[in-house]
Amino acid sequence: MITATDGNIAFFRIPRISKACVHTDWTFCKKFTIHQSSVKCVDLNQVSGMLQLLLKLTIDGIIHILTGGDDNAVHLTQMEVTERDIICTPLAKVLDAHTSTVTGVLFLGGSRYLSVGIDQKIRIWKDEGERLWLFCEGYTFVPDVCGIADLGVKEDRRRFVVFGTGMELLEWQDDVA
Repeated sequence: MITATDGNIAFFRIPRISKACVHTDWTFCKKFTIHQSSVKCVDLNQVSGMLQLLLKLTIDGIIHILTGGDDNAVHLTQMEVTERDIICTPLAKVLDAHTSTVTGVLFLGGSRYLSVGIDQKIRIWKDEGERLWLFCEGYTFVPDVCGIADLGVKEDRRRFVVFGTGMELLEWQDDVA
């Protein structure tokens, strides 16, 4: 799966990876329009199916794809992979998630998602059917935010690094497990 500057996610089938040669015979499968313009960030969460790293993405699996774009939007899409097809279904979205480009997204679990944008806002969204609603909001002192990385949980607190022109370590205690 790749993302593009036209707002699409596209899927390719690639041959087996080998140390002996470089393959250029990738096979285009499908593309889906998610954003109005460029997809800037993506996070994947496997819901069901069996992951086979380097062989196949999934076998009869469902993956949730969280994306942010330079259209200021956050989209949650369900991708179902079968032996014969890839089906993408929009689940939820917020078109004005930030006042500028969304540069980072993360799955937090419990139907909650995190986004960060060039506007220096960190927002946590909760899934409410076809819409995401703002659950919690914070601010980062990092200018020109390029993204966010999840460092995991330490002593009941989730830790993140926001990076851009500098970086900042943030903690969030999630009361809902």
